[in-house]
Amino acid sequence: YISGLSPDAGNIVDHFRPWATRGSIGWFRPDLFLGSHDFKAGYDDVKTTSGRGWISRPSTVGGDYALRFNAGAPLEFVAFNAPNFPRTTVHTTAVYFADKWSVGRRLTLNLGVRWSRDDGYIPAQCREGGTFFTANCNDHIQGATQRSWSPRLYFTYDVTGTGKTALKGGWGRFSDWRNGNHVLPLNPNVALQRRYRWRDLNGNGDYNAGEVNLTVGESDFIEEVGRGNAAIANVRSNPDQPQTKEDQFSLSLERELMANFAVRVTGLYSRRFDVIRSQNLLRGPETYTIANTRPDPGPDGRVGTADDPAGKFLTWWEYPRELATFAHQLNTLVGDPNATETFRTIEMTGQKRLSNGWQVLTSYSATKSDIPVPAESNINPNTD
Repeated sequence: YISGLSPDAGNIVDHFRPWATRGSIGWFRPDLFLGSHDFKAGYDDVKTTSGRGWISRPSTVGGDYALRFNAGAPLEFVAFNAPNFPRTTVHTTAVYFADKWSVGRRLTLNLGVRWSRDDGYIPAQCREGGTFFTANCNDHIQGATQRSWSPRLYFTYDVTGTGKTALKGGWGRFSDWRNGNHVLPLNPNVALQRRYRWRDLNGNGDYNAGEVNLTVGESDFIEEVGRGNAAIANVRSNPDQPQTKEDQFSLSLERELMANFAVRVTGLYSRRFDVIRSQNLLRGPETYTIANTRPDPGPDGRVGTADDPAGKFLTWWEYPRELATFAHQLNTLVGDPNATETFRTIEMTGQKRLSNGWQVLTSYSATKSDIPVPAESNINPNTD
């Protein structure tokens, strides 16, 4: 049960002016080494600074804290580190080269490669002091710098030489752009909240000074976590953090059945690997040793009703209480081989091109996805 000012009140979003520079050059050679070549080279540079912060809430409308009750009894006090406005910068620089190579009249190759440098860092900044958190300033904090090569090899082949049947396909690799959410956890000014045990000494149903020991790590302190959409605090940059990539294979057969009408069948396979997850270096999956098994309550969420699946139980895992302190929290981002994602798609299409004033396009596709864990999730038995 929540009453009073919304816990999300005071959230602000701002995006500073991004800088983007790009250029390209093309060169067509009709007779060069076994056919014609349409060369293209280019350069991209994009830099963006953004942030999501919180303004301080006046004490007249609740202040920078929230109260939790258990069946009406005082339970916990949650303190927010407002005001804060963390800023995060991501910077991508890339160059690419491509060649559309026509080998005779039946075969065309689309070849290319892209090299990119993806950088992320926390610029020097400060946070004002609030009611429950002291002021803080940080110097430049560098995140992992990632460099990647993304080649591609695609082809189109006129099977019969009449221009009526085409076989198309190939392989390409794609690298994720630098994600600001992967850099934000390094920011010591990120939005945080601290949970404490609370005793309502005067019974007025509100927090008063002296009812909570606000010292981190002492008797009343429970944990410090991210607030809202912010990542959990106390994160170490991983210089070996991989860049998520995707290999995509495709093959299609297209046939003109009559004038202006063609059908096409396409198969596609994609594999995303080095998927990023968060790993706690001080409280790994092996520490989740306490099993909790309960009957499956069914759709209504209540045990002992008619919709309970017979003989089905749910188990989740916990770690010992002594590992719940802030001293056992140090996260870093890693690539998890167990999180590799695959996608298989088949598509059938029929199209009548625009002629005599009308056109038709119809298609059917089916995709089978294998996504073993949620994206950017924490590595622990419960998530898996």
